[in-house]
Amino acid sequence: MKGVSAFLSKKRDLRETAFLFFNLPSYLYMPIQVPSAALSSAMTSVAVAEPMDFCSGDLGGYYNGDREYTDNDQVVINPTLDLEAYANNYKGLAKINRLLFIADRCPPLRNDALQIALTYVQQNTLNWAVYQKIHQKMIQHCGNFSGAPDVASDAQKSGTFNGLSLQYDQTWVDQTMKKGVMKTEKLDTDLKHYKSNSIKESIRRGQDDLGEHYLDMGDVINALKCFSRARDYCTTNKHIIQMCFNVIKVSAYASNWALVTTYVNRAEATPELSQ
Repeated sequence: MKGVSAFLSKKRDLRETAFLFFNLPSYLYMPIQVPSAALSSAMTSVAVAEPMDFCSGDLGGYYNGDREYTDNDQVVINPTLDLEAYANNYKGLAKINRLLFIADRCPPLRNDALQIALTYVQQNTLNWAVYQKIHQKMIQHCGNFSGAPDVASDAQKSGTFNGLSLQYDQTWVDQTMKKGVMKTEKLDTDLKHYKSNSIKESIRRGQDDLGEHYLDMGDVINALKCFSRARDYCTTNKHIIQMCFNVIKVSAYASNWALVTTYVNRAEATPELSQ
């Protein structure tokens, strides 16, 4: 809870905090209205973390929103970023989004970013869909070189290319899909049981558990529904702030900035906790 209190005590606009914490890639290029100072702060923080040179380029679509690049987009060509240390600061979709953003915008770090993202997804999530997207990006990356598609074909046969492991783990995908379905059914059954007993705290926790599970699978829409439904079962200020924090987080992942603003205002209107 200390993290939530610290989040709410920040002086700067909470919308900016949500953008920076959860969805930096979208924050940098989504057509939203933010204070110019906030944008300047965001760009400054990136520059401090990673001195770089830029050039224009078209690197294809981006995972979050399937956005297509234009000639006006910038590419990092001289990074000094410790990628692994940077990635370790994040988890969940925030980590995956940032790594994929780096893979698209920074060719020198592309291989490492894709490999770190793929390994993280397999070891820490049930998000089989994003695993497939990352693997597809790896294959597409092979096709960007002289000799494609022969290079891509040979790379898939050998299982490696420029340090990338291209082996598609169908067993993991099948098992993960099965685990996801089974856990969804269990959590849904538990929630129905809690509702039948009309225990508010259990229902709230059940909604949160189901929301976290959907988020683990990359299903942002259903995660948002579950976290939002927990609102009716909050009995303390602590519960309300945690619910707002969850909705803000998932709304940022979904680039739903209007909802971010709504729940930021709701959280700020909640009396501060004494503990």
